[in-house]
Amino acid sequence: MTIRPTSQEDAKLIQAWIDRDPDHADKTDAEFFAVPRPEATHFTVLDGHENPLFFVTLEKTVRGHIQFNPWDPRLRTAKGLMFLGGFLRTALRKLNVAEFITESRHAPLVGFLERALGLHKLVADYGAAVPKE
Repeated sequence: MTIRPTSQEDAKLIQAWIDRDPDHADKTDAEFFAVPRPEATHFTVLDGHENPLFFVTLEKTVRGHIQFNPWDPRLRTAKGLMFLGGFLRTALRKLNVAEFITESRHAPLVGFLERALGLHKLVADYGAAVPKE
């Protein structure tokens, strides 16, 4: 098997595949896999047959972890989160990050993150840590 960069020439084939795939048909288009973007890497896996095996897009994602001071008043924490949200949007945009993920089971915090910072619950995502050498 080999890997090569995905190109605009692949777009027609990618779109044909997407149109026949119920998991992707209403969610994406060929540009997602074929058009270069700073926050993504695109490549194609070949196995020696006429058509590629699959097209792959890897996007940069950051997972954030925060430890709050449990004795601080909620208003102070909320103001800090608003500041942090603006800072993160600017910093992550400069780093060409496509997605920011954090986790919490604390209902008041989750509600604040959704209302004030636009975060939303992710479903159907799977993950694994990238092994270090």
